[in-house]
Amino acid sequence: MDLASVKSHYAAKLEQFGASAQGVDWKDDDAQLDRLRALCLLFGNKVGFSVNDWGCGYGHLAYLVSTDDYTGYDIVPQDLQLGAFVLADAPQRIADYTVASGLFNVMAGADFSDWQIYVINCIKKMDECSRVGYGFNMLHTRADKKQDGLFYSSPGWVMAHLPPHERVSILQTYSPYDFTILVNR
Repeated sequence: MDLASVKSHYAAKLEQFGASAQGVDWKDDDAQLDRLRALCLLFGNKVGFSVNDWGCGYGHLAYLVSTDDYTGYDIVPQDLQLGAFVLADAPQRIADYTVASGLFNVMAGADFSDWQIYVINCIKKMDECSRVGYGFNMLHTRADKKQDGLFYSSPGWVMAHLPPHERVSILQTYSPYDFTILVNR
């Protein structure tokens, strides 16, 4: 998948808003924190685990996790204050956990069916590079106002494309517009 348009979209947001929720295209701080906290449920009370943060933006998740082994990956250069940053379109290592917040939202002109294939391939990559589990959030098809250029999905569609696992959680109550999938091995 050519992510040049997605990269341009996020680079412009970062330029306009800096290292902030709006700089990574969330409505506000609360919207970003809701989604990150949902992903943090994947870790439970564990400490000292390794985490890949795919599409990390400015790395806000690093402040919410109890680990010294955080690596953020993004296609737009970032200046993280905590953890390590790798300029890449996918995680480059196997970690205990891999998470992605908003990774699938902005299609930026991509064809819908091509974007679906991209999402499926990313989910497979998360499965491959995660020892303990992985999680991600997506925009929900039930959103009453949909914006052009964004990808909306349903938990059913995602579940149909997940590799088989016994422990999958779907979180849908923190926002009427999103859902989060958490997979534990």
